Amino acid sequence: MLRGTIGILFLASLALARVGYGPGEQDWGYVDVRPGAHMFYWLYYTTADVVQYTDRPLVIWLQGGPGASSTGYGNFEELGPLTLEGEERNFTWVRNYNVLFIDNPVGSGFSYVDDQSLLTKTNEEIANDLVTFMKEFYRRHPEFQLIDLHIFSESYGGKMAAEFAYVLDKEIKLGNIVCQLKSAGLGDAWISPIDSMISWAPYLWDIGAVDREGERRVAAATELTRIALDEGRFVDSTNLWGYTEQVISEDLRMDRPRAMYRTLVKFDARDARDDMLDDLMNGPVKQTLEIPEEVRWGSQSWPTFNVLREDFMKPVTDVVELLLNTTQVEVIVFSGQLDLIVATPGTVMWVDRLKYPQKEQYVASKREGLGVDGILEGYYKTAGRFFMYWVNRAGHMVPADNPAAMDFILQRATEGERVQQFTSVFAMFRTFHAILFLGLPLWASAALPSLRDSDWGFMEVRPGAHMFYWFFNTRAEVRHTQERPLIVWLQGGPGASSTGHGNFEEIGPLDVDLMPRNFTWVKDFNVLFIDSPVGAGYSHVDHTDLLPTDNAQITADLVTFLGMFYDKHPRLMTAPLHIFGESYGGKAAVELTLSLVRQPMRKTRKVIPESVVLIDPWISPLDSMLSWAPFLFNTGVVDRKGFGAIVAATMRTQEAMKRRDYRRATKLWGETEKTIQKYTYGVDFYNILKPIPFKSIPQQPIRCAV
Repeated sequence: MLRGTIGILFLASLALARVGYGPGEQDWGYVDVRPGAHMFYWLYYTTADVVQYTDRPLVIWLQGGPGASSTGYGNFEELGPLTLEGEERNFTWVRNYNVLFIDNPVGSGFSYVDDQSLLTKTNEEIANDLVTFMKEFYRRHPEFQLIDLHIFSESYGGKMAAEFAYVLDKEIKLGNIVCQLKSAGLGDAWISPIDSMISWAPYLWDIGAVDREGERRVAAATELTRIALDEGRFVDSTNLWGYTEQVISEDLRMDRPRAMYRTLVKFDARDARDDMLDDLMNGPVKQTLEIPEEVRWGSQSWPTFNVLREDFMKPVTDVVELLLNTTQVEVIVFSGQLDLIVATPGTVMWVDRLKYPQKEQYVASKREGLGVDGILEGYYKTAGRFFMYWVNRAGHMVPADNPAAMDFILQRATEGERVQQFTSVFAMFRTFHAILFLGLPLWASAALPSLRDSDWGFMEVRPGAHMFYWFFNTRAEVRHTQERPLIVWLQGGPGASSTGHGNFEEIGPLDVDLMPRNFTWVKDFNVLFIDSPVGAGYSHVDHTDLLPTDNAQITADLVTFLGMFYDKHPRLMTAPLHIFGESYGGKAAVELTLSLVRQPMRKTRKVIPESVVLIDPWISPLDSMLSWAPFLFNTGVVDRKGFGAIVAATMRTQEAMKRRDYRRATKLWGETEKTIQKYTYGVDFYNILKPIPFKSIPQQPIRCAV
């Protein structure tokens, strides 16, 4: 009988499905949640390969702000079927789910009020409006009443989602609504605003976005906010939050949206995209959906935010605890590691303070790697009905920044343990290149025009110690190449190859695929790659006892080499010399420069360096190590347990350094790196954003979202 009822409801609902803006069947409209308060929604029926769309769950999306539009930002900028440019999005959620965008609170997007006194002033009022909306939505779409419901959200939308889920659950228990509420997904959620703010200064310092003075300024502004909040001056705390954001944007020389949402990505013109979205929503979308003429998308956004100033900084961690302690709703927290406004460390702070029956189990549980298509996309911990996800290579907008990880989170929420952490068929079009260490440069230069104007060879810097170099004349439009500076490049390691790594992976004329590099340094400078110390790259020694054992010997070999190089290329003695060193190469570069300045040899007396540039140099190794644990924690790469283990390993290294037991310290440095590898599932030490391989265990495959 129940199946027959569902079938009747499904057939009846087909009459509501319409052709809207973009592909697929849709429905949209207004619900009067209160007299004069009109809430707009836009429903996309799933395009999944199923018998009927009710075979797939219903996912609600709530945007942040408050005042931002789900039907606009969430739809066209993050997870809807079309991008802002009108192209089909290959990772749209509609492929697997029925998606309901709600412009909430009233005043957001196409939602509006007849009088601004009707705007919501508290989170509870917002939740009540949403529950009222859902009652009418289910009346119009009764076929969804028996379908699993998942509420997903972002930013301030997470604050709304938590209370919405709690109030909705109460209404379900009272029998006032039929609804299969399963989970609340809180993405980069504004749950405990002051915790997020407290994390800003150390986070910005750790990623190099501010200096010590900038860190102090941000921390001081945050402290003013905390004091106002503790004293119950809620409007003042909201104003001081805005002031703190302004301090950050001034230090970063960026406008506030750029500074706060995606800290480590390049930006297009944000204002231009906002204008594009405004034109789209108030133009073709408004016309297609037949929105009332007097309604303008986004026109009440600012008043919507403004009336919530009293509520804006208030935490809702108590509501999250109510969800965990009094309901059967799963609570899913996910955080993008590159988000600033709701930075991961702040989220971890309030998560660690939550009280619920499985708390001890959560603390003791191992943080698992989140692998998709053999790539580490993040990490997660879980206990009972609580899930915490750390998402790699994502800022505030996780669905757009890392759709592979988001796909995993969604499917884990909707399908449970059938989804395993190490499997997926999500296509991300990634390309991986093994380092191509070329054969002899003689072959390369003969075969490749880009390498023909170069010189290479060996210099015997000591009997039996042969140093290899590869020199590229500049391509700059000058009469004589010596009119342009000579740059010496020293690789790190020690033992890494300048002629290989530095040349093909960083700054040379060709990349590892032998394709021309459009930002090669050779376009503007003469570049000399030296495989130093002897033993690195093509450099070699006749006997291993000739390998250098300290920086002084490395420097002496380089000074000898430069004298011989200038004998071969005397014209370059008039070219300004600049020495660049990366990583351990920086340690060699600084001593080489000092040696040339203090005691110029006969052959190099006219070529004292004009500058030495140290790129991520290994100058004070212990200082670098001491920064590892807080950096990895603040960027979401380790949890508290990993943080503690790394700190302990670093302290052991520090003790060895104090005893001047440098051999032991080097061994303990290696042990510390192994500890990091263990707790991060193999993070790349040279770029934590680099996708890294993650072993796959054959299990139930995740449904492809492309």
